[in-house]
Amino acid sequence: MASAAHTPPALIGRSAELAFLERHFDTTFASGAALMLTGEAGVGKSALLDAAAVRTAAACFQVLRISGCPFQRGVGFSALNQLLQPLADGIPALPARQAETLQAVRGLSEKQPTELLAIANSVHALLARAAAEDGPVALIVDDVAWVDRSSATVLGTLARSLRVGPITVLGASRTGDESFPSSIGITEYEVQPLDDVAANELVSERFPAMTARVRRRLVAEARGNPLALLELPVPLNSLQRTERGTLPAALPLTERLKGIFSTRVATLPDATRKLLLLAVLDGSGELHILQRTLGAPDGLAGLSPAERAGLVQVRGGTGRLEFRHPLTRSAVMELSTSEDGWPW
Repeated sequence: MASAAHTPPALIGRSAELAFLERHFDTTFASGAALMLTGEAGVGKSALLDAAAVRTAAACFQVLRISGCPFQRGVGFSALNQLLQPLADGIPALPARQAETLQAVRGLSEKQPTELLAIANSVHALLARAAAEDGPVALIVDDVAWVDRSSATVLGTLARSLRVGPITVLGASRTGDESFPSSIGITEYEVQPLDDVAANELVSERFPAMTARVRRRLVAEARGNPLALLELPVPLNSLQRTERGTLPAALPLTERLKGIFSTRVATLPDATRKLLLLAVLDGSGELHILQRTLGAPDGLAGLSPAERAGLVQVRGGTGRLEFRHPLTRSAVMELSTSEDGWPW
């Protein structure tokens, strides 16, 4: 059975979240429970899952892990097989019909698995048997939105049916992503960004040579996103980290950060992206300046797709355009090329 192979580093600023997870697993000893961690990309959900795996293993839980993968999202039962593999030795001990069902899911039977409810019941029976023989079971599922549909249906049914028995499901998914807990009403816990104190502590620990002024800039840009706090310093050279070099107006993004902040920008219409680029280059956020530069009375209509995507907002009191996250400005710059045709 799977368990954490190493102890993850201590999580800075996550005492409240870790205490909540402790209470969640404490209740699992008496009755089954399911919990979904939600939050923005890079906020630290996977790190909390790693910490939970270590703590539950130390508390004598059997830790089983599943990780959704975009490349296997279209492969039926690919995620469920990650769960069944370490428990395979216990399948023959189940009632014949349940054992046959799970062997079909694993591709070891000529029959094709069709009834998802029967599969869910068989998986539950297998987990219950494992819990009865070797202690409570913690099933940890990362990147739930990337779990293949058939596995997601089975896991959702399983999570909803955990009423009794020392079995728990702990999952993680980005806020807004479609996933199995969104329609079955299991408990969700939103992981918030780090506060400024914890963010400064994290950057100081990982990059001790960085000067305070540069650190403050990075903390302001990251807005408490742990992945951004750890990745933003990477493209900076030693001079920039120590203030002897000039920091760019829009900080460069690593490939990991591009994957987070560039995705939604890349799907915008060309006219909207060009308008956002103009806003980045101008820097004032003043709509009348953008309007004058565009020279068209309806030029600002191109902002609507970006507003609907939650990338920008217009402050009612000031009428100024604001990016909801500073790193979206960097994403706009990263996606712009000299081949873009400018409307101004």
